[in-house]
Amino acid sequence: GSASKERLFFGTWNTGEIRRVTLHANRRRVISEDVAYDHGSGVLSIEVAPDGTLYFSDSSAIYKLVLNP
Repeated sequence: GSASKERLFFGTWNTGEIRRVTLHANRRRVISEDVAYDHGSGVLSIEVAPDGTLYFSDSSAIYKLVLNP
């Protein structure tokens, strides 16, 4: 599978973190998990645009997630 199919992002309301989970190719176990971005305020939603760009929202705005390689 492609790297994007083996990666999962989720946001947390309490800490404002966007966490990145890398899954095994069979998607049945986690290889690693880390904080991809610390927004500082509660994350409500994360969406993937057709081009693969990630966007997330908090209680006041929508943001584009830009990660350093």
